[in-house]
Amino acid sequence: MQPRRIHAAILLAITLGALPCPVPGSHAGAGKAPAAQQNASVLGATRVTVTGRRLLVNGQPFQVRGVGYAPTPIGDDVRYDWPYGDYFTAEHAAIYSRDLPLLRDMGANTVRLWGWKYDSPEHGPFLDAAHNGGSRPIYVIVSYWLGAGRDIHSPAGRQAIVDEFTQMVAIHKDHPAVLMWAIGNELNASWMYGDSDDLFSLIDEMAAAAHAEEGESYHPVTTPLCDGPSPTSLIDTIAARDPQVPNLDVWSVQVYRGPSFGSLFVDYAAVSGKPLAITEYGIDAYDMAHGTEYELIGTPYQATYAEALWKEIAANPEVCAGGAIMAYSDEWWKGANGAEPPGGGCPEGDAGFHSVCGYTNLAHPDGFSNEEWWGIVRPVKNGDSPDIMQKRAAYHRLRSLWTSSVYVPCVMRQ
Repeated sequence: MQPRRIHAAILLAITLGALPCPVPGSHAGAGKAPAAQQNASVLGATRVTVTGRRLLVNGQPFQVRGVGYAPTPIGDDVRYDWPYGDYFTAEHAAIYSRDLPLLRDMGANTVRLWGWKYDSPEHGPFLDAAHNGGSRPIYVIVSYWLGAGRDIHSPAGRQAIVDEFTQMVAIHKDHPAVLMWAIGNELNASWMYGDSDDLFSLIDEMAAAAHAEEGESYHPVTTPLCDGPSPTSLIDTIAARDPQVPNLDVWSVQVYRGPSFGSLFVDYAAVSGKPLAITEYGIDAYDMAHGTEYELIGTPYQATYAEALWKEIAANPEVCAGGAIMAYSDEWWKGANGAEPPGGGCPEGDAGFHSVCGYTNLAHPDGFSNEEWWGIVRPVKNGDSPDIMQKRAAYHRLRSLWTSSVYVPCVMRQ
């Protein structure tokens, strides 16, 4: 999805069973994390493995019931304002302490991040809060943000990127909240690096370096791919590149095709034996045709699309390891990404104003994607305190699916 392409600095589940999941065992791996992170990780890493197209956590099949998590407060612009989207340190505990209980309550077991400061050892308190001592843990897909314009061609440029990614892995590898490492966001898109040999060879080098850093018990590595521009582009890319990335453990895709994924799962199964994760799906909450949210005037399309898409994910466990809905909360700075509607003052760069800027997207019921309205919760300004989060219909709809006994096996340790 295009909105994340300009993040120059970074942007930045729970298995509800009758019993809390046990504390994971220790994790073997090379290297040593900084002291601050070691202290935050005394429980040892969760064992995450891949068997065929299945993702296993502590030896048991794991379905990602995820939410894309970038809790940018109203008024913050992650391009220019400190902490540049990294709200995952103790200084911002009021933000994630507000959000993690809401995520647990809805039955989420995973949050997908778009990035954080790769060399910071200060993310332990956030990871601790997510893991929750092993009781109803929320696992984290930790992302290394690779912005457009980096040198992915020269040996020196590539090595710098590999070294940064490996440093991030070394810092966090022993924390039990870590589920996977993700490399970049839609790096195959035309506005990023395209479907290039240098890109995919670099991705494979990065995955191999992460495996070497962690040793035998490494966490899986993935990279989220952009869908399109043609209906077959995504599958064609995976088919061509799958043999070239033997160290990549999971393919991730970001798919916006309307209320159905169409033939995605059948098409994918024909070209790769790796697990498939969907790291973005859904629609925004705003009805451009009527100038307000769908759910405030009629059919709550954000919720009905989320339900239909999740049911397709859940119906294809032999191919798909789960998905992360786009997104947890509205981000009021993102009008800067949308050039439409014409004459509407777009793009719009005031992070304190909830604009309707976006772009035409015929997969949405109103034919338009509103950049600042993707949250399954809506933030409301709360003075100098953290924004108040109001649950939208999509939150409640997913909660009804994810807390049902049909969808909620507890991941137990072997």
